[in-house]
Amino acid sequence: MYWRGAPARMHHFVLDFPYSNIGVSQLMPGENAECTCQALKDIFEWLGGVPQRIVYDNAAGVGRRKRGDDVWLAELFQRFQAHYGFEYSFCDPYSGHEKGAVEAKVGAVRRRLFVPRPSVWNLASFNGRLLDECLGLGDRPHYRKGENEASLFEQDRGALRPLPAKPFDVVRWQRMKADKQGIVTVNGRHRYATDPANAGREVIVGFRALEVEILDARGARIAVHPRAYGDAPTSSEDPSRQLELLCNRPGAWANSQVREALPDPLREWLDRQEKTVLRESLHTLKHADRDHGWHNAVTAMLQVLETTGTVDRASVELDAARLADGRGGHRIRRARGPHGIRPSVHHQGASMTTKTEKPNIDQLRNRARRLFLSAATIDSFLEWATPRQIDAASRLLAAELENREASKRGRLLRRARFPWSKASRATTSPT
Repeated sequence: MYWRGAPARMHHFVLDFPYSNIGVSQLMPGENAECTCQALKDIFEWLGGVPQRIVYDNAAGVGRRKRGDDVWLAELFQRFQAHYGFEYSFCDPYSGHEKGAVEAKVGAVRRRLFVPRPSVWNLASFNGRLLDECLGLGDRPHYRKGENEASLFEQDRGALRPLPAKPFDVVRWQRMKADKQGIVTVNGRHRYATDPANAGREVIVGFRALEVEILDARGARIAVHPRAYGDAPTSSEDPSRQLELLCNRPGAWANSQVREALPDPLREWLDRQEKTVLRESLHTLKHADRDHGWHNAVTAMLQVLETTGTVDRASVELDAARLADGRGGHRIRRARGPHGIRPSVHHQGASMTTKTEKPNIDQLRNRARRLFLSAATIDSFLEWATPRQIDAASRLLAAELENREASKRGRLLRRARFPWSKASRATTSPT
């Protein structure tokens, strides 16, 4: 998958319901106890209940079967299971229907929902949509019962145990000692900043699936950082990771790495702001960075500042979302021409001429329909696209149609045992 624009490896947790043949999934960055329990908690809350019994496929984060009947369990999972009250067991290696069914469902979810590789910016939002997409796969007859799988799933839901009155906080606490710079190092490679005042002191570190929370010895919160995974060394001193600490203590702005990482116009504007405005602006940057990435957040914030003379959260979020989707950032809207298309504006020296083009909208819609693109998608594209962009999109769709036709022709020739060269598949872009 692509995590904030870069290729990344993640894990998807699947909870299979054999009666209805429905499997629901959650994407997580790891397979530890925090990720497994957090995925289960999110699924329980979406279901509105807790299954009576769960059979695990020897998940490393939950526990594993040892020799004989001995089972090792993670301490966090024991507390999680006691809170929700479900029964558990691990796949029996001599019962092929247990392990085979789970692995088959994992493969089915991966092929249908993770191919092609999805692009994820906000994991919580993606996982919320993923649950509904998993349920949508059940809109078909059951392979044995003949009834609709989604209808059978409602019976599965009816058999669930009620949720506890209070949700479980999926966190594992550990006491650690900060180094002389106030840094806590996890697994020898992931560095999390606390506060220079805590240099050489013992702190309490809480590990969640997506966050690392750091408390001082009295239990007061110092900072919350995004949790890092993988073998590559990471540091929360990265400006993006330092934002949470800076939002809580804007007085450290002058000497922060966030300030040094910002472009001059944005940094100078923030330097002149009062403490309340600075805090609000940093929160705006933090939210945009969390949802759309550091580069897109900073670029959007600078564009809004240069266009409006100030920074407001709604405009920054909108521009950052556009940049993340590859649609560009802030722009001044122009009056629409015929067919709802904005005329393109060309600058030449001191003069400005407006040229209105009329791309073939009907041709674009016809090609999109042949490729099974919805009318709503095309209408949304026409809302903001320029004539040149519409023409480029039409050419792209035409090339895709021609390539598909060439592939189909090649398959038919091979089936008829006619000689066919791969070179014959080459196509040229239509004009």
